Amino acid sequence: MKKRSPQYPQNNLLETRDFSVSVYEKAGDSTPLKYADLAKFGKVPTRDSDSYATTAKLYGWMVSVYGQGYTPVGSICTILRKPQVDEEKESYLTAFSKPEIYQKIISDYQGKSVAPEGLEIYLIRKHNFSDSGAKQCAMIFLQNANFLGLIDTDGLFNANGQVTITPIDEKQRKTKDVEATANAKPNSKKQKINNPLLNVKKLDEQLPLNPNSKTIMVFIKGQEFNWPVPNGMNSTDWDQLAKQIQQLKTYAT
Repeated sequence: MKKRSPQYPQNNLLETRDFSVSVYEKAGDSTPLKYADLAKFGKVPTRDSDSYATTAKLYGWMVSVYGQGYTPVGSICTILRKPQVDEEKESYLTAFSKPEIYQKIISDYQGKSVAPEGLEIYLIRKHNFSDSGAKQCAMIFLQNANFLGLIDTDGLFNANGQVTITPIDEKQRKTKDVEATANAKPNSKKQKINNPLLNVKKLDEQLPLNPNSKTIMVFIKGQEFNWPVPNGMNSTDWDQLAKQIQQLKTYAT
């Protein structure tokens, strides 16, 4: 029998926030939605709507109604949509500490060094994860922890550390740019497409980097750009970056 991992978030906080808020904005919080509608309103592929919805539930941003589907939690999505000072940080931290498996990781790794390989072994041995489940769970946990600034330059995890996140207006602008690109008419020669992959100069405003970040040189359309990335990126981080770029490629014309 194939080994089945315990439930764990399969998408990071920022991705799931965008999905949950988008569903809330377009469908409200009163009618349970099944996967096809969740995909449409949440702007994700239908095959991924299950993972997004179950992850949103684990973070506390959606609830499920047996046999009917999922609904966003309106009170939380309202805050995530237009937060006041410090509300966004509090919402993200609350969501981060909500999944049961995250509670165990936070408790066992507080003040300790955390790395992908070690975290995968921990999940397999202590919590009966499959190899693939441990790899994905570790990757998303570390994405979230780094996004919130809870891992310092020495790789030590501190759940009580200072939170540094991307400004909400930047995320909203980025979402609107993607929508404009997806809805653009391919035969319109005069229409200027805002391709998120080409906004390299603004990446330093969108990524939650620490002062010790470095830049790498990339060439796009014959132009040279300095692209900021965090120090200490490992092979898993680069694989995830490649996956995100591949997703952005969908919007290229």
